[in-house]
Amino acid sequence: MDTLFDQQLMPSPLKRATLCFELERAIASLTEDVAVVRVSPDVYQAFLENIDREVLSKTTSAVVYFLQDMTEPRFSFIRHGSQTLIDTFLFENQSETIDKL
Repeated sequence: MDTLFDQQLMPSPLKRATLCFELERAIASLTEDVAVVRVSPDVYQAFLENIDREVLSKTTSAVVYFLQDMTEPRFSFIRHGSQTLIDTFLFENQSETIDKL
């Protein structure tokens, strides 16, 4: 239980590393061309520290954008589809900090 769960992390009891590996699997299984993921800053930091993004880029052809959100307890895919759809979303949310995988 200690491997997967963190009693200090609320509102999600899963450890940040567990969540980042879950996110990695979700990205690797994407069938859309492009996606935007809303992610908690803690999970995003764990993702950057634990996931080899070059290897992940080879397992998926999708382009992924990350929108860090303090109110997001884990991660969620908020947009996915064509590059045109995502470009429109990025244009409408220029004030947000959005990182590209």
